[in-house]
Amino acid sequence: MIKGLKFKAKDIAKYERENQTNLAALIGEVMSGIDSLATVVSIGMGCDKEKAFELIQVELDDGVELEDIQQNVLDSLADSGFMRGIIKKINIKEIYQAQIMPKMDALLMGEVDGEIA
Repeated sequence: MIKGLKFKAKDIAKYERENQTNLAALIGEVMSGIDSLATVVSIGMGCDKEKAFELIQVELDDGVELEDIQQNVLDSLADSGFMRGIIKKINIKEIYQAQIMPKMDALLMGEVDGEIA
């Protein structure tokens, strides 16, 4: 997992101000894609986004699954004191199983939106 992730209130507040968003939206960013995940990693590592992409890529190259990286980032937010109760209830793998896997299964079976491709 990405070592050294530590989120600070001033860094999150700066991101919120600059992007006119809030912490809840930032948590959603962790799960919405690689680019957004890199943004959150850059906040927690105090680095630029390019370095965050490199850190994510190292994890992927080492065989760590994307959802495990996402879970690590969420857990690091909680460990840093942010929305512990809510974050501790989020299980990325369960979310993917419930939302993404049925769509993937349908694609593999040749169905798209209920129709055979």
